[in-house]
Amino acid sequence: MQTAQAFITRIMSDDHALSFLCDRSFTITAVGKRAAGPPLKLSPGLRLQEVFPGSDSVLALAGEKLDKGALYVSTRFEVFPVLTTIFMLQFREEQDHLPILCLAELGEDTLPAPWEALSLITDRYRTPVFNLLNSLDALEIPLQQAEEYQALQRLDSSLGECYHILCTIQNVRDYAGLLCRETVPRFVWLELGSWLEQAVQSVQTALRFSRQVRFTGAGEPVLTMFDEKLLALAMFQLLSNACAFSPEGSPVTVRLRRRENTAQITVTDEGDGIPQEDLSKVFDPLYTRYDAPVSEERMGTGLGLPIAQKIAELHGGRVMITSKRHQGTTVALTLPIREPDLQDKLPLRSDSARYLTDRYSPLQILFHHLKK
Repeated sequence: MQTAQAFITRIMSDDHALSFLCDRSFTITAVGKRAAGPPLKLSPGLRLQEVFPGSDSVLALAGEKLDKGALYVSTRFEVFPVLTTIFMLQFREEQDHLPILCLAELGEDTLPAPWEALSLITDRYRTPVFNLLNSLDALEIPLQQAEEYQALQRLDSSLGECYHILCTIQNVRDYAGLLCRETVPRFVWLELGSWLEQAVQSVQTALRFSRQVRFTGAGEPVLTMFDEKLLALAMFQLLSNACAFSPEGSPVTVRLRRRENTAQITVTDEGDGIPQEDLSKVFDPLYTRYDAPVSEERMGTGLGLPIAQKIAELHGGRVMITSKRHQGTTVALTLPIREPDLQDKLPLRSDSARYLTDRYSPLQILFHHLKK
């Protein structure tokens, strides 16, 4: 007993150990030196359910493990925006129980303060902009009936500005969610070629034929696991960039190739290209070219490629870009192909049509400025 007490005392007094004690009801009874500061800021009397919201099921499992005398380890605890691993060990000697010792290890990828602030701002203003859009839409029919064409022009311009704001808000929210690991991938088995074809068709429909988007498949089935929602977001960002920087009438081409154990999706435009000295900057958040031959509205937020890159990384892949001045740009998104095991459920079929069901869906918002 004395040995266990001495061990706990030493850990709790360590300047580098993020440690605290709790009782069997998971109420904190004592806090180590580091755990009293940010980001945990623990104090005696707090229940772990308060520190880690939504952790009831995790703590119930921890209780079962500890009752059996086992060490419990979980990475499912989160303190926004830090992912936290908790190690729990309950000391026992004969019939006596010492408190549960918890050691916390914080993830290294934390959300930078500016992104945290921007995320909060976008959440606050998203709903008012939606409300404003609905109000402007309600004016359209009366103005058409009254043949107030100048007013309709101003209304259309105002609607465009609202969509531009929503696009910025959506991109910031998406990127912040990827940075702070709020976005958890849900992988399913799908045939990548047919899924991509449907996604490209959805984009073409959203563009109302103002741009031509072509798709070329791999010539063979490419069955692998990916998160439909996340991969769609990455593809929409890449296609939005390609369409924005393409001359009117020129096509954007999407190709799928299988190369051994990887699938490569390329998006190619015939635009002005990117100077070689700028290629190293295109994955920097919020980077935009001041001299790009497009309007400010089409320039976007500078988050499209960083979002696609983060999504590729979540899938174990990567994004690469090649470009030549006056010859266009190609962005390649590479994903690993995992061969299905016998116990895997496959294949599930995608329904990309849902991307167009809501006129305020991310796809509609992202491509609004390219529809005319």
